[in-house]
Amino acid sequence: MAEGVVAVAASKGKVSLVDFLEHDTKAVIDSPRSLQACSQEGVAAQDLIYKPIEAFTENGLEPRLVKLRYDFFEAKRQDLLAACRRQREIILEEEGRERNHSNTGFTLAELSRAKGVSTGVLSAMQSDCVKQERSKLQHAQHLQLQWLQNCLAHQLHTTKMLEKADQFMQAEEADEQMGNKEAAERMRRKNEEKRMKEEQKMAEMKAQQKLEQQIAKEEFERQQLELEKEKELAEQRRKEQHARSLADQAAKKKLEEDKAARRRAAWLQQQAQLEAMRTNDERRKQIRVLQKKEAERQMAERRKSKEERISLSKANLAGRNGDKLAVFMAKQAHEQAREDRLNNLRLLQQEEGARRGFQVMMKRKAIMDEADRKAEEKRNSIIEHQNEVEHRMMLHEMKKERYLEFKAELDALKEKNKEINVIRQRRKEDQKREDTAETVRRKDDKIEMLHHERNFLWNLRRTTGAEVARAKDEVKSLITTMKIKSNYDSKRVEDTMRKIFKRKIFNTDFGRVQSMPDLGDEDPGQAMGSTAPAEVQVQ
Repeated sequence: MAEGVVAVAASKGKVSLVDFLEHDTKAVIDSPRSLQACSQEGVAAQDLIYKPIEAFTENGLEPRLVKLRYDFFEAKRQDLLAACRRQREIILEEEGRERNHSNTGFTLAELSRAKGVSTGVLSAMQSDCVKQERSKLQHAQHLQLQWLQNCLAHQLHTTKMLEKADQFMQAEEADEQMGNKEAAERMRRKNEEKRMKEEQKMAEMKAQQKLEQQIAKEEFERQQLELEKEKELAEQRRKEQHARSLADQAAKKKLEEDKAARRRAAWLQQQAQLEAMRTNDERRKQIRVLQKKEAERQMAERRKSKEERISLSKANLAGRNGDKLAVFMAKQAHEQAREDRLNNLRLLQQEEGARRGFQVMMKRKAIMDEADRKAEEKRNSIIEHQNEVEHRMMLHEMKKERYLEFKAELDALKEKNKEINVIRQRRKEDQKREDTAETVRRKDDKIEMLHHERNFLWNLRRTTGAEVARAKDEVKSLITTMKIKSNYDSKRVEDTMRKIFKRKIFNTDFGRVQSMPDLGDEDPGQAMGSTAPAEVQVQ
């Protein structure tokens, strides 16, 4: 029978979480169990539909970020799909257990949809409380019928005895009336005690129901307060994170400006050092030229002074005698030769000094040229290093920008994941509240139906009691009429008793009677088109 219901549902074209195409962008999930599983997991059915990578493409968005978005949403969709499928399996297991424990082989929800009756009413009709009430009613009916049988048997016996002895019946009649009064009083007291017990039970059930409603209301208010606190904490964390992000960006910008200023100051200092080196080289060259001119001037002055001394000596010695002049001339020649030799030696020394000075100058010039070349090479290497550093900095900035874009996208996806989880949790809580409200409504229906069924059974019990009393009064009135007429007929009394026990109220099975028809014996597939019959009336 359950397989027939499943086959009917499948023939209607319902698509569930199991058999829908995962990569179909136009798929629609409309199976009741699948939608119920999605609601309990806080997932919208359209969120489980596949979205191609083209759906995440935006203007100016890099392909790797598009792929990152696609992978994130696809992984999230797979997780949600797995969670919904697990929840659907749990629902199927619960329905299977409910079918196994049900006498009809169907769940209360299936019977409710098939019969058009709420699950609370069905649960009340199948509850042990109603069965216990029916059992009590059956037991009370048995006692009442037994009491009626005893009473009528006694009346019949009395009638027979009256037929035998009118005198003895009159005495026994007084005793019987007294006994009947005492029995009626005992029965009244017993019924009154039972009624008070039932009223006490009803009051306890009402108090329990009120307590459950109060607990559910307090739980709902507590959940609302917790949800508001979570929203405030999330907003505060978001503001703090935004402030930290702005502070980090300002610190990074200031650090970059400080680095650029230090590089500029180092370059200006290097240029100033190079300019100072060029100025010192020019000053050394001018000093060497001035020193050379001063040495040549001093050499010319010494040569002129020496020639003047020689001419003066010649003039002084011109007037002396010839020997002295010869000696003098010889000395002078010797001195001249010596002086010439010394002059030649000094000239050689000067030439050697000049040559050495030229060599030193050339060596210094070579050193200066080498220093200039090295400085130029160093400057070129510094410039090249600066260019390389700038290129690496540019590459680093590009990588940093790409990383920041990736990090921003990743943070956005994390925030989106948090938002999805918050929405899902909110939906789950809403569904939980709806389930709680539905449970409360079902319990209210069950309680109302239990009250209705109990009142119905109590009415039957009172009706049975009234019928018993009426039957007793009828037999009693018949016997009283016989007493008045003094015409006793036991067969007539027996016929009246047989008619009384053939009445429907005394032949009703109170173990199966109820205010509504038995909704579990009919096939739900056949009962979909039928309407609920009216309330049973026991005559």
